[in-house]
Amino acid sequence: MLLGMILDSSSILLIVVPIAAPIAQGLGFDLVHFGIITVIAVEVGLLTPPFGILIFTVHATLGDSDTKLEAIFAGAMP
Repeated sequence: MLLGMILDSSSILLIVVPIAAPIAQGLGFDLVHFGIITVIAVEVGLLTPPFGILIFTVHATLGDSDTKLEAIFAGAMP
């Protein structure tokens, strides 16, 4: 999640997966489950401030000038 604050998803996956996948496999984790958890963690990391790349994407997609970024950040908190 810390990397999601400063990098995009493809960069995070290229950095983390070659290091963490062999470790997870060595510990006996199923790599399919590891991949699902990794992708979910990366996407949650992209929602976190200070940059919140996905928040700006949602704001641009809405096309509603009345919706503020603060409202979208508040909706993403849970």
